Amino acid sequence: MQVLLILVAAVLAPLLGLALLLWLAHLEDTLPQDVQRARHRPEPAPILAILVRGAPVRPPVSVPVQRTAPESERLPDVVPGTAVA
Repeated sequence: MQVLLILVAAVLAPLLGLALLLWLAHLEDTLPQDVQRARHRPEPAPILAILVRGAPVRPPVSVPVQRTAPESERLPDVVPGTAVA
């Protein structure tokens, strides 16, 4: 059984090597065409915004001016229990 496997491998190895060389030769022959095909493809325009049809346009949100705190909520300027020099 082992001798049979060695004979099959000995017969198939050169055939597989020849198939590999023919495939690499084909790739080498078609390389200039592939390069030209790749060069002629224009680059797509950059996507700057995605427009959605039928979506309502909302006005920008404005933040109201912050109110001043009433006197009862203001913090004291001096913390009780500390000496003022």
